[in-house]
Amino acid sequence: ARRALVLLDGIDEGGKARNEIERHVTEVLAPQGHVMLVTSRPAGLNEDRFRHHFERVQLEPLSEAQQKAVVLKRLGEGKHSELLEYLSNPERVPLDNETQQRVTGNPLMLSMVISIFQSKRKGAETTMPTTITELYEMASKAMLERVDRKERGAAASAASVMPLLTSLLEATFFEAHAAEVRDFGDEQLNRAALALFAPDKLKELEQHPGSSSEVACTELSAEAKAALDALRQRVAQDRLPLLSLLEPEPLRMQSSHLSFQEYFTVRAICTQNHRLPRGSPPWKWGPFWANVVKIGRENGTEFGSGLLHAADVEGDELNLSGELGGDRQTVVGVVCALLGSLRALDLSHNELGPEGGEAVAEALKVNGSLTILDLSYNKFGVASLAIADALRVSGSLTSLDIGFNEIGPEGGAAVAEALKVNSSLTELILYDNQIGDEGAKLIGAALAVNGSLTNLNLAANAIGEAGGKTIGEALRVNSSLAVLYLGSNKLGPKGGVAIADALKVNDSLTNLNLNNC
Repeated sequence: ARRALVLLDGIDEGGKARNEIERHVTEVLAPQGHVMLVTSRPAGLNEDRFRHHFERVQLEPLSEAQQKAVVLKRLGEGKHSELLEYLSNPERVPLDNETQQRVTGNPLMLSMVISIFQSKRKGAETTMPTTITELYEMASKAMLERVDRKERGAAASAASVMPLLTSLLEATFFEAHAAEVRDFGDEQLNRAALALFAPDKLKELEQHPGSSSEVACTELSAEAKAALDALRQRVAQDRLPLLSLLEPEPLRMQSSHLSFQEYFTVRAICTQNHRLPRGSPPWKWGPFWANVVKIGRENGTEFGSGLLHAADVEGDELNLSGELGGDRQTVVGVVCALLGSLRALDLSHNELGPEGGEAVAEALKVNGSLTILDLSYNKFGVASLAIADALRVSGSLTSLDIGFNEIGPEGGAAVAEALKVNSSLTELILYDNQIGDEGAKLIGAALAVNGSLTNLNLAANAIGEAGGKTIGEALRVNSSLAVLYLGSNKLGPKGGVAIADALKVNDSLTNLNLNNC
């Protein structure tokens, strides 16, 4: 009997239907004995679900030899030396932010780089991309310009809509991604046109579910209608390389590759012209958004501010206490992107864990805007070392809460070292972290040289007499601390006496809490 090989390529592109697709593959098709090859990006892959009936194979990136072979095949002998020189230079080729490998190990990325190289004018000094964002920008621009050149021979009115058509294409990709669909049609196209040319109409449409986007588009300007018609016409005639026609009536299309949809979604977010659906804020995104976040973070605060606008967040304060959901790695990336566009952020009660804590710490190292950060109740553990390392270089944070994070004596020691050099922090909460005498003694030593901290909470940290004595000695010379919480520790008589003696000479402390000591 003949058997068929079922190829399911890119189940990560399933969007909202991904979970249902994976369940059918693993719980229905696989047990029936079908021979299948299933491909997916790593983000959001449920390894446990595929543990039975499947063998996991990790595709390795193209080697330098393989990349050279592809270049030779595309360009021929003697026309590739400059490109090969570029490809071999890690300081010029875009690097993957997660793996730190050159992105040209990805066949699609390599093909894009070769196309950009081919599009360079002979003898012209055109730079090659150095970031992933630049790579997508230059590749998509080259493809659209080829279409534009062809259209210049047509009527002048057709050529004039090209800039609007590009913006409409960008907005359409955003609407498709916001709906978490791979193929899309008139609904997303109409919503994109309204978002660009009549945002009030789109807002009105969203307030009245069931209203027709097609009817709303009849009130668009003549110029907007021309761009809308031009996009439909080009897709129907296969004259727009970034879009592929699936069905002419009703109109169904998709991006030529999902990564182009993701790149244009990033561009749309950065314009701050678009809103996400209610109930789908970035901090609850699933793995379908992973690459959007990855590309977006290269755009810095422009992307972060765009995310806040898209989520309808006003001001520079955001409370996400217990609010993080979706795919954890994707959402942590969102949080890191938001840091540079906020003044105050509450991330407490989210159980970010060591991996999430380390990611936030790396983002804090290059942050210059955040002043208030609550990271309590996140079970950081060893990640507290990374947080402390970020505190050493932070020049903006004034208030940091890392209470209830199980940082232990080692974390306490790391925080102490940071306090010796940090001059911006005025409030530090370390409640219930079990830093013990070892951590308390080092923090006490740091207080002797720190001149910025005014509020310190060391309550419930298993601090004994030795730690209490060191803190008392520090209070004799510290002139900035005004509020100190030491409750629920076992300071003992000697620790208590040391602190009492210090108060005789300390004239800055106005509030001292020793409850249950």
